[in-house]
Amino acid sequence: MKILFVVTGFPDNKNLARSVFNYRAAQYLGTHHQLDVIRLKLWRPFQPLCKKVKVNDVEVNEVATFAYSFFSFSPWIINFLLKLSLLGSAKRLQGDIVHAVGGGLAAQFSALLSKRSRIPYIIQYIGSDLNFYLKSYASNKTIRKIIRGAGFHCFNSKALQKLFEELFPNYTNFKQVIYRGVDTREFNGRHRDMSEIKFLFLGGFVTDDNGNFPNNLKGGITLLKAWRELMNKNEYSCSLTIAGPGTMSFRYDEFLGNKEKINLRILGTLNRKEVAEEMSRSHCVVIPSISEGLPNVAFEAMASGNVIIGSDVGGIPEVIEHKINGILIVPNDTRSLVEALSFVCTNHSFIRDAGLRNTKKAQVLSIDSFVSSYTSVYNTVITTYTR
Repeated sequence: MKILFVVTGFPDNKNLARSVFNYRAAQYLGTHHQLDVIRLKLWRPFQPLCKKVKVNDVEVNEVATFAYSFFSFSPWIINFLLKLSLLGSAKRLQGDIVHAVGGGLAAQFSALLSKRSRIPYIIQYIGSDLNFYLKSYASNKTIRKIIRGAGFHCFNSKALQKLFEELFPNYTNFKQVIYRGVDTREFNGRHRDMSEIKFLFLGGFVTDDNGNFPNNLKGGITLLKAWRELMNKNEYSCSLTIAGPGTMSFRYDEFLGNKEKINLRILGTLNRKEVAEEMSRSHCVVIPSISEGLPNVAFEAMASGNVIIGSDVGGIPEVIEHKINGILIVPNDTRSLVEALSFVCTNHSFIRDAGLRNTKKAQVLSIDSFVSSYTSVYNTVITTYTR
């Protein structure tokens, strides 16, 4: 069986940390199936419409698309632009089934590729697609045709499936929640010294095209406000490490003042090995997002034996039992987050017990389960399509 794995985000040799889960999914699915990665990339002058590149051990077909700059246009215009991309790439892209990662551009391209190659396609919904793009165009005929044509709809969380069913209530195609999972071999769930409680935030700060920080999507600004309140109490021995996109250029002084005095450590974007190392040093991973599907960092935190403080949004409550293996907070609520941070600082037994529970839970939500679930989906769709 050959899978055409269509993505809009994938690491490249300049930035190996970008969309790292798509890279890992390609690696693991590729151990069980023949798999071609198709990365949709903004076309630039004098570049070919389709070329092969290698990212570490994964071969990637980079397909130039003219659609990235036109998301303000209607989906049928994006479809037209994607058809131009197919002119120079379709003959090279042959397989048995198309797996679109994302219900936006990747799904639109996959539907066109499916029609041209006469093979089925499935859509994996990741969060931003349903929360933003599809929510805006749910009534659009082009989008509804793409949704109806998919042989299977897979969701990274139960919350995403529920949102999908609200947006597209009359679609009865096969549907299934498949958690992304984690390779537990990469993370260390060992016991940590608790003389200083270490918090970790990997969400970074979202910027626009001009480098400004227009929103608080991952909750980093809420966290900074809460951290300042916590440090002003001067009651706890704790520290906070912040990493991810935008962290090195963010204007911390607007929220914190003198950051050297408030036990704050700032890193940039981390690679896989560095994420695992930071997870192994920390006691609690903070996910204060305002909008979310179900982020990879939650699974990695569990595999590392960390407590999770997470917003009660999207799929996050599906992996956090309040004050059992983590703490649920009100999104974009500084007071709620301060109370959660304080609770973790003063309850070392909770850190130990919650960490053990998360380590065990991660074994169930493993990458092996992800691979076997998608293999079952592929077999079901291909069998149904060729009947």
